[in-house]
Amino acid sequence: MSVARAALLIVVSLTLVSGCSGCGPKGLTGNSPGDIAFSAELPEDSPARRFLGTYRYAGGEAEKIARDRAIDDAVSTMSILIRGIAKDRLLEANPIPGQLLFTGGGMTFAIVMDGRAYAAPTDGTKVKVNTITGDIMDMHYTLGPDLEQFFRDSAKGRANRFELQGNKLVMHVRVFADVLPKELVYDLTFERI
Repeated sequence: MSVARAALLIVVSLTLVSGCSGCGPKGLTGNSPGDIAFSAELPEDSPARRFLGTYRYAGGEAEKIARDRAIDDAVSTMSILIRGIAKDRLLEANPIPGQLLFTGGGMTFAIVMDGRAYAAPTDGTKVKVNTITGDIMDMHYTLGPDLEQFFRDSAKGRANRFELQGNKLVMHVRVFADVLPKELVYDLTFERI
């Protein structure tokens, strides 16, 4: 495979790992919070209830630097010709959201990241979602002590695990792809507002 073809494959694959611009049950593709209509509050016994609320990024420059170093580490063993392209795509696909909104109703839960809504049933059912690049991936939530959000297709994926620590919310991010020699792993901290 030529270096140019390998670089193109990496760019395309890493672009798709970025998440979705709008997601929801039965292929809902809207990308704003107004696109999610809830008929009722989450059930009292839903583990997602304790996450409900709005959070502001609180990790500061230190976490931005740590994310950038994690990206450098994930691409460090790639060819020098491909490494820069892969790094740029990962930076583009992994922005640090300024604000998160956790909301839900009935059997649907949604995370809104800087205006992009990611909605799915609370029972773990996978839904088809449009990624930021317009590609289709499966997304679902797993609810337990922590809240997990998964995006996946046959060649790549992303897992966001949200952990509450008092009024702080830690977002543990793991990005993987067949074209990445190593997983990208980093944490972001938010505070409830």
